[in-house]
Amino acid sequence: MSRGEWEQALEMLREFTVQHPKSPMGWYYAAQWHFRAGHTEAASHAIRQAYALDSHDAAILRAACQILTATGEVAELKPILDDLLRGFPDHWSTWTTAGYVRLQAYGENTHACDASAYGPQLQPSLAQAWFRHGYVLALAGRHREATAALETGWTYLPEADGYHHSVPAAVQLGQSYEALGNTAGARQWCTQALHLSQQLMTANPARAHYWQGRAYVVLSQTERAREAFRSALRHHLFYPARQEAQDFLDLSPANPFPPPGIKEKETSAF
Repeated sequence: MSRGEWEQALEMLREFTVQHPKSPMGWYYAAQWHFRAGHTEAASHAIRQAYALDSHDAAILRAACQILTATGEVAELKPILDDLLRGFPDHWSTWTTAGYVRLQAYGENTHACDASAYGPQLQPSLAQAWFRHGYVLALAGRHREATAALETGWTYLPEADGYHHSVPAAVQLGQSYEALGNTAGARQWCTQALHLSQQLMTANPARAHYWQGRAYVVLSQTERAREAFRSALRHHLFYPARQEAQDFLDLSPANPFPPPGIKEKETSAF
């Protein structure tokens, strides 16, 4: 699918689920790749099949939370989130996932941020735990706390980060500083993101161009943002980032920047 051969890949997964309908991981992978292709209804069906076959697998539960939150299937979410919290309370990602679901699906800002905070408490030296918590805080509009969490995570980045975590974190720091009215801080972090994204280009050009586009939006460099998003789409960027990039390109040139809510909408950093 990274080469753009989406239909062939999805057909292989479909054939596998037909031949092995009782395989929860077969349905799980089908759900993941349908979601990345933007086939949200197919992804929802597949992840519900996976959950019905195995309601005790952490990866299936986390994927179900992400996909069903995106599709707005709130009624389906509660038992899945309960299973995740009951089965894996000692894993940091359980709590950042719970925070994300409570915020995006139920609008429970305070409870969402409180739940998410348990993630870095369980793994205080793990950069990704702080980053995920920071993303939840930013989505809740608590940008001062978000910058503190993200900058704490930055201090724990391993040398072999590969830029998969540092680039999104730098862009989110830029966005949060922008929301706080700190133009210098926003510019500093987005410039850092643009620099780091060059190192990500070899491993994942679609993601590198996408995050460049996000950084250019904060820097109010419209044409560069549009060029970066076009490049990301040409490199087969996955959903939901793909939809965000396309939405930005579809905006009228007379109104090239999205309203503030779009900038705050979490897409693929989570």
